[in-house]
Amino acid sequence: MRVRKPPGVQTKSFLFRPGKTVRGNFSIGLAIESMGGGSAVVTFEWCGSKRQLVFGASRSGFMTNLRLPQNLTEGDVYVLSVSARAMLVISVGLNGDEEALESIAIEELDDGPATITVCADPTTSGERQFDDELANGGIVTPTMRVAPLCRIESLRPYPESGVLTLTFRRPAGSAMSSGLLIKIRVGEMRNVGFIHAGHVEVSVHFRLRAAEAGEAWPLTMACDQAFTWSGVVRRNFDTNFLPAFSLVI
Repeated sequence: MRVRKPPGVQTKSFLFRPGKTVRGNFSIGLAIESMGGGSAVVTFEWCGSKRQLVFGASRSGFMTNLRLPQNLTEGDVYVLSVSARAMLVISVGLNGDEEALESIAIEELDDGPATITVCADPTTSGERQFDDELANGGIVTPTMRVAPLCRIESLRPYPESGVLTLTFRRPAGSAMSSGLLIKIRVGEMRNVGFIHAGHVEVSVHFRLRAAEAGEAWPLTMACDQAFTWSGVVRRNFDTNFLPAFSLVI
């Protein structure tokens, strides 16, 4: 399903309703595309967790795969919502056993009433690694930024914590003859990243311990030169398959 969300519609919601009890591996593919012409803040909510995306002035997009539980019961409703004050193109699709997918209906709503979502714990085996992609490449930070640039939030309890990796790069076309020192502060934690002369990037790591939902870490960066950056949180096995951390501008 590929639809347009006009600026006059704040929220576009998609309801997934199993028509019978089915078992298998299912997921929802989500793609969000901006039309360009101006920056846009986009929020999508899935099963009680929220993720905020920031699109630049040029046309850009975001893609992810949202897992469903292995057991889907008739009468369950799984809700995916995308909100923004901008024109978006949203694509959603179901993946899994083709015969079972025929019994799962997709309903589209514009600014509809709140619907309670069902998100049972999936049944899985083994250990898996999950990444919460907070910022995807090419975000430019101004020099000597001494105030918090944004903050990282824990969306729900996650006592196992996660490792935040911030990757810093020289802007395309910049000189590589000198070193580039970046001072980083995540909450009360401090570290530095140094890109040596002749090198393009460096990564810095922080451990986020989210004792309770709503915990936040202001993110501050400072440098006497411009740089680009991206961020991801890596976590161990997560029985809910939901985002645990979000970047809030």
